[in-house]
Amino acid sequence: MNLSAKDKQLLFALQFWGPQSLAKLSAKMGMRESTLRSKIARWESQGAIAQRVFIDTFLVGATEVELFFSPAKSSKSAQARLTKAVMKAPGVRWFYRTAGKHEFIVGLEALHINQLVKHLEDLDGEATGIFAGRDMGTSIGYWWFGRKYLAPEGTKHVNCLASLPTKKHLTIDDTDHRILQVLGHRGAQSLRGLAQDLDMPQSTIGYRINALQKSGVIIGFPYLISSNWLGMNVFRLQLTFSTFAREIHAELLAWCRQHPSIVSMMRLLGAWDYTLRCEVKNTEELAELTDQLHDRFGHALQECSVVSVIKELTFSYYPLENFAE
Repeated sequence: MNLSAKDKQLLFALQFWGPQSLAKLSAKMGMRESTLRSKIARWESQGAIAQRVFIDTFLVGATEVELFFSPAKSSKSAQARLTKAVMKAPGVRWFYRTAGKHEFIVGLEALHINQLVKHLEDLDGEATGIFAGRDMGTSIGYWWFGRKYLAPEGTKHVNCLASLPTKKHLTIDDTDHRILQVLGHRGAQSLRGLAQDLDMPQSTIGYRINALQKSGVIIGFPYLISSNWLGMNVFRLQLTFSTFAREIHAELLAWCRQHPSIVSMMRLLGAWDYTLRCEVKNTEELAELTDQLHDRFGHALQECSVVSVIKELTFSYYPLENFAE
């Protein structure tokens, strides 16, 4: 995708500009508000960008697992049945087709461990042999840095949205749950649209969303940019370290936050310690990235597995089902 420097700057700003007015952004960009609105509308119609809602599910008590797997049967018909089963299954945060040691990755969330186990049992019942070869990790932290490679040269301050487990969980009721479900699946909408979808007064929805923002359940309204539209290749680096030292975690987080190719980082307990999502133009950039990673953390890095993401099949910011107060 051939984008002007101004377009890249605008896309970079939009990633974290969701809650703020377009009037402020147009002033910052030195661009007419009408031009700004036109560009955003055109990019949205092309499927290039979409405004989403970043929801901290840890805060409401959710547990999340990342499951890498390869099914026993790999025929097209078996894969079609598997994909259909996963796409309709409850609790699915994301589902990717990959190349590497495993063929698929699925992220599952639930409000308690027994519910997670039931999700896995139900999936196995729908597609026997789905988990013939698997590795698994429990998420203990997620950081989203956005696409820093779009930032103007010399940009030093880069925002970050984070979701971390907490000792104290907030109690939300069924009304909040329904609002979060719609926002998590369909993204940001007008109050009028939400009112129609939920059959609730706009005033009630507006009040609830404001309260959810103040409590930290809703972290932000970022614009997500399609990596395919940008012409970028997506890889996941699965890292295992020889230590759980706090210093290593702090250094890795700081390194990921400033590296232009790293879009997000997840910390895990299980088969790996971290998952890094990176987006690069080609394999040469990927090789350079892994070389830099080894140069910086080689003294403690035990394993770095590269996984190519072939297709991102689904994603939800609020996959929690069967809500229990």
